[in-house]
Amino acid sequence: MKKFLSGLFLGAILSATIIGEVQKVDEDRPDYTEDYEWSYDEVTQEELYEDALKSVEDYLEEHPIDIKAMMYKAAILNEQDRSEEAIMLINEVLTLDLDNDVALNNRGMYYNELGLFRFGLEDIEAAIGISGGTSQEYANKGNALLGLERNEEALEAYTMGLEIEPDNIFCLYGQGMIYKNKEKYEEAYELFGKAFMLNPEDDDYYYGVIHIGY
Repeated sequence: MKKFLSGLFLGAILSATIIGEVQKVDEDRPDYTEDYEWSYDEVTQEELYEDALKSVEDYLEEHPIDIKAMMYKAAILNEQDRSEEAIMLINEVLTLDLDNDVALNNRGMYYNELGLFRFGLEDIEAAIGISGGTSQEYANKGNALLGLERNEEALEAYTMGLEIEPDNIFCLYGQGMIYKNKEKYEEAYELFGKAFMLNPEDDDYYYGVIHIGY
């Protein structure tokens, strides 16, 4: 399960592509979602990512230091399991905007994807220091701490995320994993179930519910 995008803005792009909508960020932004007449059954997720990637790359040829477009591209690369390339691109973003908390949070998430949790935690904590903390930053912090087997700190991070956004599915799922590892299956089941009800299309939440094992 990819945590990010940074997830949300790419998801919006792909959803708009599927239903044939046209969305422009503003007049100077590329149209990432041309008026395609595709149905979901006719197009694979990989093809959607490739199409989105081509659109943003075409735009970047003319606007090579557009930070938002660079971050779009990094998010797509991460979804394609190209996290190393995504990190390299975020490195470029941070040379242009050193205190970009979103870029730091995203790079931390990409490090998490690679299992480089110490690097991920460092970036995410830096992002929190700049922004004051968002629910997604605390979710990513929890994931890094969970990867480092610092479970109690991870639980605290997820809790802080849920105080900001009670329906943050990543925090709910993370807490569920911690309780599952503690063999507190009833609590885990409740958390996985809530995450599943909020996002029934995500297999991770589904399997969390049906494989809880108690």
